[in-house]
Amino acid sequence: MAPGVSHMCPASRASIFPHRHTRALWPCLPTVFRSWAIKEMIIFVQCPGEVVEAPGSWRGPAEGLRLLKVGGKHLGDLSFPELRGISNLFSAYCRRAFVPWDVLMIRGTHQVWQYKSRTLKEFISFCICKIGGCHRSFIGGRSVLTAAGCQITVNTYFYSTRFSSGTSASLCQGVMKGLLTRCRALPALATCSHQLSQYAPQRFHHCAPGRGKRLMLSRMFQPQKLREDQVLSLEGRSGDLTCKSQRLMLQMGLIHPASPGCYHLLPYTVRAMEKLVRVIDQEMQTIGGQKVNMPSLSPAELWRATKRWDSMGRELLRLRDRHGKEYCLGPTHEEAITALVASQKTLSYKQLPFLLYQVTRKFRDEPRPRFGLLRGREFYMKDMYTFDSSPEAAQLTYSLVCDAYSSLFNRLGLRCIKVQADVGSIGGMVSHEFQLPVDVGEDRLVVCPSCHFSANMETLDSSRTNCPACQGPLTETKGIEVGHTFYLGTKYSSIFNAQFINVHGKPSLAEMGCYGLGVTRILAAAIEVLSTEDCVRWPGLLAPYQVCLIPPKKGSKEEAAAELAGHLYNHITEAVPQLQGEVLLDDRTHLTIGNRLKDANKLGYPFVIIAAKRALDDPAHFEVWCQNTGEVVFLTREGVLELLSQVQVV
Repeated sequence: MAPGVSHMCPASRASIFPHRHTRALWPCLPTVFRSWAIKEMIIFVQCPGEVVEAPGSWRGPAEGLRLLKVGGKHLGDLSFPELRGISNLFSAYCRRAFVPWDVLMIRGTHQVWQYKSRTLKEFISFCICKIGGCHRSFIGGRSVLTAAGCQITVNTYFYSTRFSSGTSASLCQGVMKGLLTRCRALPALATCSHQLSQYAPQRFHHCAPGRGKRLMLSRMFQPQKLREDQVLSLEGRSGDLTCKSQRLMLQMGLIHPASPGCYHLLPYTVRAMEKLVRVIDQEMQTIGGQKVNMPSLSPAELWRATKRWDSMGRELLRLRDRHGKEYCLGPTHEEAITALVASQKTLSYKQLPFLLYQVTRKFRDEPRPRFGLLRGREFYMKDMYTFDSSPEAAQLTYSLVCDAYSSLFNRLGLRCIKVQADVGSIGGMVSHEFQLPVDVGEDRLVVCPSCHFSANMETLDSSRTNCPACQGPLTETKGIEVGHTFYLGTKYSSIFNAQFINVHGKPSLAEMGCYGLGVTRILAAAIEVLSTEDCVRWPGLLAPYQVCLIPPKKGSKEEAAAELAGHLYNHITEAVPQLQGEVLLDDRTHLTIGNRLKDANKLGYPFVIIAAKRALDDPAHFEVWCQNTGEVVFLTREGVLELLSQVQVV
């Protein structure tokens, strides 16, 4: 590893906590838990119709409860120091299993709490509120638990409540100032006071309606309305601008050229990419993936060990530091991850498989960058590396990841095909590409309609016209490669001596696989496939903003409806909590509704809501454009809320 650079391991990431204030108070929680004499935690998941024997100390019903197991790990009888490590695992389980509700039981010396939640994020927020003495609950008209500082009085054996994600967030924010004051005053937390003093309560940008700012289009940094000649001057020769996604993303202010093959990603694109990364995280963590972060700067000796320093040729971006030591900017990380795993000398077969992945910038010195984000010199990629104990286990992992890729593209509404591919410079024994069929694609593919055989043409004899599997005719098409998978065997583990102790107590080489997804390429390819010639269209889950609300023009006959548009904004963000931060108000009221609707259509918001003449009716009706279906309907406020309540976000 390069001097001064370190890996970020999964447990060190702070993103599992809902708010910065909650993260700030995390170091205090173990101290508070010890003061409450809480010894262990048990997690249950309700499974209707399933009856199990509950633990002896459990006084609640046993029917429909079972101990939660994830990835072969038993999560019963956990100590609180382990809470941080399992938070992501628990949340990922809930997302995957869609359990009706979950029970977290905290068992101490004198009390048991029963807490229902979709995620442990809410439980942590709940504990923060409890520390601050801000929450009371009543069952049957009497208080069952009160909190004053850290003095807990329990009048009955268990406590039950339910918070929504919006409720826990508002509770945390509303009580934070008093909470910090109380925590600093507690003797048990004196050692944490310095850290707590660094955090002062403040308003969030996306607050509850009426408490925070609305998202205004006029404040968005988005250079747009570029003429064709301006776009060409930015990109160079007119012949290079042959890709629809490239042209639209430039014209709509989604990207801006920085240098050949490198782009500034502007706010709308960054929001879409962050959503895509969240979907990728969900799919990877569902199959047991653990997220890491490796340096982009990779020492030359790692690449010389695998002989790829020379075989990669001029595509490898190389540099020297002031001491003359050679590095490259990694296009991929097989060497780095294998060296990392090889440095762990006490691995057991019981710990495998490892599925380690990252989402980072990659670099490749393309001889002729083109097509915008489809082929550049700098790009974002998700790369996963797996380590198994046997070839059979590695093949199962390979199938598992391929299925996760298929699930990902299905969720995005992209019709990708998995094709047989060449192993190329990465090497290995088996390789497949996930291709999105489109005319602008650079890869030539063949597909058999009869037996569903598919392959990249580079893997077949150029003279072959029939399917090698069923001898039927082959259909040729073009595609954009958006994913690539490799079964590597021991190609890299043998070089770096990445070993584990097998079931017989002997050292064995790990069987490896590597799996890539082009993050920025998926975005551009989706726009290429879904968009019209003049208007951007996004996969529903990735739209930067789900709703654009257009009030009437200032000074028009419908100007009185502007107030109704503002009220509707508040109602949407209040009644449909998943759309908080997803609704944009086009406050450019110096423009006509028609001009703003045209802009909204080009940018591809899934829902455009217009407060025009019919908004002044009794009851008010709003014009709703459903961009992805082409429907236009007039709905009351209740109808709008019902429609938007069905929107899925990540």
